[in-house]
Amino acid sequence: MSELRRATSYVYDGEKALSISEMDRMPPDNSAWHRYQIIYVIRDDTPAEFTKDLGLSINFREWTNPFCIYSLMEYTVAELMEMAEQVRATPPYDKRELAGVNKVRN
Repeated sequence: MSELRRATSYVYDGEKALSISEMDRMPPDNSAWHRYQIIYVIRDDTPAEFTKDLGLSINFREWTNPFCIYSLMEYTVAELMEMAEQVRATPPYDKRELAGVNKVRN
């Protein structure tokens, strides 16, 4: 059974958060894909979801995949937003280089 999630229309920079994630979604008007930032905080002892539209997905680098950073109330909203900005600013890595197989054999 699916359950309803509590939504909130605001978060405070100094407020502790459970997590932050970013993903592409279709907005309610079905105009074009947008990048959304979702932040979970605690309101009245219940997780609440804050969603921020970051704009058209096409304005973000092609390689920016969906991601999630779990905080479990260790970091504030502002700290998590800064971490998300760093994830978006980090250049992509080459999977072959990461695996150590980027050298061509003759």
